Amino acid sequence: MFKWIGRILYVVLILYLTYQVYGFAYFSKLQSYYEDNVLEVMDDELAYLEGMVTLMGLDYVQKTPLYSYENNTGDYQLRVSIHTIGATVEDTLVDGFLIFVNRLSIVEDGVLLENPAIKITVNLSAESLYDGETYISEGSRYYNPDNPFSYYNVPVLLLFDTDNFLKVPDSEVFASLETITVTHISENEENNGDDGFSTMPMFIASINPIEEAVNGGNKDTLVFDSEAYRLADDFAGTTPSAEELVAFDLTAEVGDMSGYNGVIIRTMVIYFLVVMALSYLLFFHKAVRDKIRMKHVKDRGPDLQSKSLFKDFEEPSKK
Repeated sequence: MFKWIGRILYVVLILYLTYQVYGFAYFSKLQSYYEDNVLEVMDDELAYLEGMVTLMGLDYVQKTPLYSYENNTGDYQLRVSIHTIGATVEDTLVDGFLIFVNRLSIVEDGVLLENPAIKITVNLSAESLYDGETYISEGSRYYNPDNPFSYYNVPVLLLFDTDNFLKVPDSEVFASLETITVTHISENEENNGDDGFSTMPMFIASINPIEEAVNGGNKDTLVFDSEAYRLADDFAGTTPSAEELVAFDLTAEVGDMSGYNGVIIRTMVIYFLVVMALSYLLFFHKAVRDKIRMKHVKDRGPDLQSKSLFKDFEEPSKK
């Protein structure tokens, strides 16, 4: 009885680990694709966002930004843009938008920072963002280019008209965007706050007057129509047709990741070889060893039987 319980638990554990290992393998595939095809085109806004369509599973992204700001002079250079996006959630097309920060160039004390880490923060009109415990009106996305790709390590912050994002709990109201703030990690630790990021932002765009100091003077009035990104109801079907993609200036271009399936295959083959070896040691090794031993004894049986254990004593002959 206990033996079968152990075997069942082992099978459950293997199934769970298989799911985890496959997830790891699939994510490794995405990382490889990102590093080879997307990371290198970060300063090409449309190309990078098409990469996000592929990696994030978006249905489309609008080519022309709803809002943009760019400063390409001075010590604190960057571009910030907002684009319409759509994604299918439970067979329903959901409206949303993304905030993309690129073309970064930060100079501190005459030294150009290599791969600066940034934080993108949004402030909304209502507490609609769920942080795992409660609903809040402020949320952030951290990006460190020295770390590998993940859904949470890109210079893109996505917001959708869904629960836990822009939909206000227990209502049919959606929160609107009020402020975007971009900060970086300063090489001078004295300039950084408790979260490790500079206490002085390098960019603020807001619908409200901006009174605080901003590095590089990157302040802007946020002109953003909260209804402009809502396109789902304008499509004839559940997703935009080819004609509608053109009419609304959308791209649904998805990159070909089939060449990276080998990452998954290689990982899963190694995993199954380990599982087979472990299963053999746990459940079959002793039985196989005993069977081989019995076969060896059986094969040697006639030789053993031909050897007498007792011999009659023979008196030596006298000459």
